[in-house]
Parts: sequence; C-alpha cells; structure tokens
Amino acid sequence: MKMRSILKYSIFFIALSVIVITVSCRKYNYTNRIQKAWVLEKYYINDIDSTNYFHNQFKNYELELSNNNGYVETYLLGGIQSQRKEGIWVLKENSKVLELNENGSYRDFNIDELKIKSMILKRSETGETFYFIPN
Repeated sequence: MKMRSILKYSIFFIALSVIVITVSCRKYNYTNRIQKAWVLEKYYINDIDSTNYFHNQFKNYELELSNNNGYVETYLLGGIQSQRKEGIWVLKENSKVLELNENGSYRDFNIDELKIKSMILKRSETGETFYFIPN
C-alpha cells in the first residue's frame, strides 16, 4: 500500500515539474525570440492584403525590440518624413500579448505566432494583422 502511495506522489511530482518547466521555457523562448529587429513582410486589414498601402505610408518600417525591454520604431512617414518612436515593451498574459508603451500611450498586440524567423501580431480592435521577419 505504501508503495502505491509513493508511486502516485512520484508521478504527480514529475507531472507538476514538467508543467512548470514547460511554462518557464515558453516565456524564456518568447522573450529571447522577440528580441531583435523586425521588418514588415505583409500587412492585412480585415483579411485584405494591404501591404502596399502600409509600405507607402510607413516606408522602411522597422521595429526593434531590445533585451532591456526598450523598443524603437523607425520609418519614413508617407515615404518622406523620418519618424522615430521609442518606449518600453512588455510580454503580458503568459506571453500572448505584446504591449508597447510610448510615454504612457499603450498599444497591445496579440501574438499569433512567434518563431525565430517570423512573428505575427494582431490587433483585434482595428482588424490589423502584421507579418514580420527579422531584419
């Protein structure tokens, strides 16, 4: 009888350990994967390809997410006027949401996919989907 109890507790402890390690690794991997310079590959509004529109409005757009949780967005507004935005980025809701904070102005993006060579962000309130690749 004691052997069965020990076996049950051992299995429970092992399962709990696997869950904790998996959750910890996911956050670690997301944090490491997201820290780089990203450029926009595709842009959709309400499932309609609007990539050309985005590139015309925000030429040479780049989003750099650094390891100190700072971010820099750079682009040419309308293809002419140089723009630079800086702030702090945070992963929220178990790494499912990327928050960009520029001096108290917050933008949240749902992380649909985050791989080493691709990132897909969505903003449900605007219907926008951003497809990024590393620069």
